[in-house]
Amino acid sequence: MLTMPNDLKKNNDLVAPATRRRSVAIALLLVAMVVMFYAATIVRFGGAIANYAN
Repeated sequence: MLTMPNDLKKNNDLVAPATRRRSVAIALLLVAMVVMFYAATIVRFGGAIANYAN
């Protein structure tokens, strides 16, 4: 069975929360970009988007 030395385990315990925060920040930025593109499309086409469906 593999075991981690204490120094590596402590380092991993410190790095894991930072990695999670970075992942959450990237996910939030991605969601914000999707919302911005969606809003820009709605603003650009406005009410005329309904006419393109026909």
